[in-house]
Amino acid sequence: MNVGRNVRRFLCRCICVCLVLVCFALLACNPVSPPPRDPSDGSDDIGTAPPPPKLTKYVQQTELPKLSITTRQPIASKYEYVTANYRMRSDSGAYDFDADGSVRLRGNYTMTLTKKPYRVKFTDKQTPIGMDSSRSWYLLNEATDFSLLRNYLAYTYADDLLDYSLRARYVEVEVNEDYKGIYLMTDKRGEGKDRIPVVLTQGVDTGWIVEVDNRAIGGDVNNDNPLASHQPYAYCQREGIDFTKNAFYCVVPTVGVQAFVISEPSAPTPEQFAAIRAYVTALTEGLDNETYDDYLDIDSLARFYMVEELWHDTDVGSVYLYRENGACKAKMGPVWDLDLSCGISAIVSDVPGATNSYDEWYYNQINLFVKPVWYGEKFRAALQRNWNATYAHETADLLAGIDEVIEFLRPYQAANFERWKVSDEAKAEGKVLWSDESGISQETSPSFMSKSYKALDTWENHVAAVKEFLTKRAEWLNTRINSFAI
Repeated sequence: MNVGRNVRRFLCRCICVCLVLVCFALLACNPVSPPPRDPSDGSDDIGTAPPPPKLTKYVQQTELPKLSITTRQPIASKYEYVTANYRMRSDSGAYDFDADGSVRLRGNYTMTLTKKPYRVKFTDKQTPIGMDSSRSWYLLNEATDFSLLRNYLAYTYADDLLDYSLRARYVEVEVNEDYKGIYLMTDKRGEGKDRIPVVLTQGVDTGWIVEVDNRAIGGDVNNDNPLASHQPYAYCQREGIDFTKNAFYCVVPTVGVQAFVISEPSAPTPEQFAAIRAYVTALTEGLDNETYDDYLDIDSLARFYMVEELWHDTDVGSVYLYRENGACKAKMGPVWDLDLSCGISAIVSDVPGATNSYDEWYYNQINLFVKPVWYGEKFRAALQRNWNATYAHETADLLAGIDEVIEFLRPYQAANFERWKVSDEAKAEGKVLWSDESGISQETSPSFMSKSYKALDTWENHVAAVKEFLTKRAEWLNTRINSFAI
């Protein structure tokens, strides 16, 4: 009995081993093929999805989410909000949220383009794309910068140089099921947690934020005055700029009359208004006699200048400075609106000898704070000290960061430029980027664009041009700042 049982067990084991061997043989002869690869899914040649990008200083998100904005009314004004529902979705779900709120247009020139910029206001605070929570955000359309890099790189570079720089993330935007392309989601400039560090109080020691606004010059006189400029007056009326309550003039040495507009406090008391005006007046007067550093943090000025000059920023419509509280000196920043930089603009200002090349001084001749002190020993010593303290590692980080951002954007940029083509065919398809507020097409590209910029015909050429410009300009500035050969 025991012998028979053992024989049966042996035979069963043999049969099992044979079956296993047969299966291995069949698999070897007929391997299982992987499913066919969808070329649009972003996977590599062996059918596996590429890993998400490594988070670095310059790549601060793992994917590009889509923000869908739904409204019942058209978004047609920069002064009136419309109710909106927000829905953000990402492939991994890491950046997903739903929120109610409101939305309006924002900007000045960029608002006239077909790809509109927006001001977002959530009903409750949100933490979009890993940024700190807030209700108010900007959606910058990046419509004049076909590399999609300039603002983002500048804000990220400035983050280590200045006490405050705008946080920014890339996002695709859809408005009422109309795909609008890639935008830059940034902080709204203003005080608040993790924003411009000013302390608002009810007294004259309050912190403040002031904007130097060239558009407001001449806006304090009535339209009935034949010597007045109607355009600045109308602009000030629309923007709530009142030269008896929240705006004032200063005569800046070597520059001339400038308009200063108080952004925070939003409604200064008469005492606060007088104190802020007196402080800024003393600061600007000091630019002519080397006492300005009693009022303005000179290292802040030097570092602000470093960013603007490195980018060769040609847009001087708005410059910001702030004072944290009554015991502090004013500081420059944040840097803002650097999309017209790195060779985009044809030089239309009256800066002597300017060619928009990487190998020339520019911002030192147009910034109202830098121009009067450019030849002064105090400023040059501060500039050289701050440049040399940051040049080596910050420049290396920037140049490596450009490549990182390019690779992050590469899978997504085609959809943006499919939506926004600047060509005759695009006009026929209703995809014209350059148009006025009424939708009437202008020329293929604005007159302020340089010929070299207009000649770039692909996204790859645009991003390569930005990297080349910043690389050469950093080297040129390093030599000049350390020798001050002007």
